[in-house]
This record gives sequence, structure tokens and C-alpha cells, in this order.
Amino acid sequence: MNKLDIDQLLEKFWSAGTTEQEEKELKAYFEQAEIDESHTYAAPFFVDFVQDNSGTEDITHLIIQKLIGKYFDATSSQEEEQLIHEYFAQDAIHDDLKCYKCLFRSFQLMGQVQFNKPLMLKQSPASESRIISLTWIRVAAAAVIFVVGGLFLFKSLNQEQSAPMAKARYIEPENPEEALEMTLQALAMVSRKYKKGEEQLLQGMKTMNNAKGAGN
Repeated sequence: MNKLDIDQLLEKFWSAGTTEQEEKELKAYFEQAEIDESHTYAAPFFVDFVQDNSGTEDITHLIIQKLIGKYFDATSSQEEEQLIHEYFAQDAIHDDLKCYKCLFRSFQLMGQVQFNKPLMLKQSPASESRIISLTWIRVAAAAVIFVVGGLFLFKSLNQEQSAPMAKARYIEPENPEEALEMTLQALAMVSRKYKKGEEQLLQGMKTMNNAKGAGN
């Protein structure tokens, strides 16, 4: 069976739609010596092994970690994304994955936001409007977390005072509308920071060019 066939069977398996024969085919595939690297995360579901309870927890952690990687690469299926959301909806979360807990719970709240009409973003009076997709919001929100975190760390490292670094406080949204509003505010802040930094960079390059011209 080729990779596409396995991908399709896995999607059916996650949604509990596979037949007994299809599950046997998946088991035979994962028991062979060489499997596609993109399928390694699912191998524990189809390979017979003996383990204790802690082993089961570790395997779940590795599977979810692999699915998160696919999620941010925009290659995960809807069934795989549902597994991620169900995992983070529970209380027992592996320590290595707790940093994603608030992120995916916020995404879940944002997914419940209902609009009476599509959210439109106009580029210019003469240009056509574009609908902001959920994929864009998902990627942008992830970018906000990493960029804001980087800005906070940079600012803290450059403080002249020796006082202990204050810990960033995360406020978890209580409803879908609040989650969306917090994300949009964070995006606006990052946009202003980026624009300011870009202006400073362009001004510095202009100064260097003027100095170079004066030297000639």
C-alpha cells in the first residue's frame, strides 16, 4: 500500500470508520520493517507490545507531540486536530505539553465564535475583500505567542536594574468572543512593534548610505 492509501485509512481509523479488514491492513503495514516517517506517530496503535500504565502515558505524549507538529505545519487532518483538542480538554496533560494547553483551549473557544456574516478585510477601495480564514487566525495566533514571548524576554534581558524578572501572567479567556478580542489585540500590538522596528532599520540604513556618500 502506498502512502496515500495509508493516510486515507488512518483518517478513517481516527473517526472510527474503518472495517476489521482495513484495520488488519494497517496492522500489517506498521509491523513491517520500513514505514513512512510521517506515519511513525501512529505505530503504537497497531503494533503489539507489553507495557505498564506509565508506558501508555508516554506513548500518548509522543503521539500528541507528533500531531502538534503536523498541526503547525498545516498538514493535520480534521480527525487528528480533534484528537489534539480532546487531549487538551482533559486535566491529565504531560508536563512537556502543558505549554500548549492554554493555546489549544483558546483555539477551541475561538472556534465557537459565531458571526452573522463573513468577517471581511478590505485591502483598498479598488481591491476585492478577502475572508479571513480560520487557518490564518490559527497561524497568526501562534506567531503572536512566540513573537510576544521573544519581545518580553529581550526587554527583560536589557533592563539595567538587578531586580528579579517579573513573570508574565496569562489570562485565559472565559468565552469565544473574549478569546478572539485578545488575539486581535495581540496581533495589533505585534504589528505596531514590527512597523516601528522596520522604520528604525530603514533610518539606520539611510544614515549609513549618507555617511558612505560623504566619504566618497
